[in-house]
Amino acid sequence: MRKSYYTTTTNTAAGGGCCLASCWLWILGINLVLGGFCTNFSLKFIFGVNIFWLWDILIGLFLGEFTIPIAVICWILSLVGYTPPLLHPS
Repeated sequence: MRKSYYTTTTNTAAGGGCCLASCWLWILGINLVLGGFCTNFSLKFIFGVNIFWLWDILIGLFLGEFTIPIAVICWILSLVGYTPPLLHPS
């Protein structure tokens, strides 16, 4: 009988694939909530527009890489008292 050099081992101590799936669900949930909140804040600060929360979440899901930094910049600008020119035209 020939000896097999390829052995398969499973790591049951880490939970296998179940832990990985739950981590992805947590990351997706955080992305949905944070992306939606930042999209809402950015749209409200820059344009004065408030859209339905489901649309905020969907926009944040796909554009979260851009809306999160924009929201941070808008928040910093609001701390120093800056008002966007689109909300208060002269």
